[in-house]
Formats: sequence, C-alpha cells, structure tokens
Amino acid sequence: MRSARLWPGVLLCIALLAGERPGEASPRADVGAFRSIAGKGEGYSQGWNVSVLGADLTLHISLLVTNYGPGDENNGLSVVLSQGGEDRVWTAAYSSRSLTATPGEYGVKIGRTRLFREDGRIHLRLWAPGIAGELELQPEGQGFDLFGGPLYLDAERSRRMEIAIPVVSAAVRGELRIQNEAPIAVSGRGGMEYGFADHLLYQTL
Repeated sequence: MRSARLWPGVLLCIALLAGERPGEASPRADVGAFRSIAGKGEGYSQGWNVSVLGADLTLHISLLVTNYGPGDENNGLSVVLSQGGEDRVWTAAYSSRSLTATPGEYGVKIGRTRLFREDGRIHLRLWAPGIAGELELQPEGQGFDLFGGPLYLDAERSRRMEIAIPVVSAAVRGELRIQNEAPIAVSGRGGMEYGFADHLLYQTL
C-alpha cells in the first residue's frame, strides 16, 4: 500500500496551490470522521497519518481507504520505523471486507488495526504481519483545517480535496512488538494528519 504514504508529501504542495493567506486563522479541525466512499468512483480516497519522534526512533504509520483498483473501499496500512540508522517497513492490504467504520464517527478499523478517540486521547492499536503495538496520543492545543473546508482545484469545482492536521502536537507513549525481538518502548512527540480526495492524487498537481 505505497499510496498510503502520499498524503504527507501532498500537504505542502496543496498549500502552495491555495495561495498565501497571511494572518488568516484556521478553524479548529475536529476531523478524522470516516466517510463512506463505496460506489463514488475510482479517485476517492481518505487517509490518516500518525508520526512520532522519539529520543532514538522515528515512526510513521499511515492508514488508507481508497477506491483505487478493483472494488471499492480497499484499505491498508504501512508502518515505517527508523531506528539506529536502519529503516524498516511493514505493510498490510485488505479488501472492503476487512474495513470496519461508521460514516460520521471518528476513526477507522483496518484489519486488526484500529484508530479511535477516547477520553480526549487518540489511540492506535496496530497490527501488521511481523509487528504489533499500541500508541496513545495526548493532544496539546487545537488542530486545524488547512483551508477551512473543501479546496476546489478547478473552476468547475469537480475536483475537491480536504486536508487537516487534527493533532498538531501531542505527547506520545506506547509500545511496539516486532517478531522475535524485545518490545520497544515508545515515548516522544507526535501528531496526526487527515486527508480526503475525490480524484486521483496524481492529478492534483
């Protein structure tokens, strides 16, 4: 599921397309609610990215739901762990049968991985072949929507994208368990991004 990692790289480019907005306050982004995209076309996708910076590791976890390829609401995740000068990657991909989510409710369950909000915290229960773990993010301050709502990318308003950073800064704690290795304690700072598009991402720029 390489596409799951497209969202972070798109953020800055889309912000440049939107033009400068000096001094304009962005509204609070209480974003992350699942939206059903079944039957809405090939280009629909939505993703959640959780990033963590610890004293001796960097962690990026991406969850993606997309209509790319055969069928609707295909889903998957990628985990990238950088530690001790080594980068390791785990991925998992599923059909819509492994997706559990309710439109309008926060978060999503992909296979055995679940992202949800509880008691003001963001929780991630992670599983992919070879790795499992739990993370808890305690947000500090407000998140924001980059554009205050949908960003239309053409005059006909036929291509729409929404990008937000629901968690700009958070204290993170948790644990990773890699097959045949000792558990790794996770402690540091992190955040979360959310994106939604109704067109193929390579058509954005």
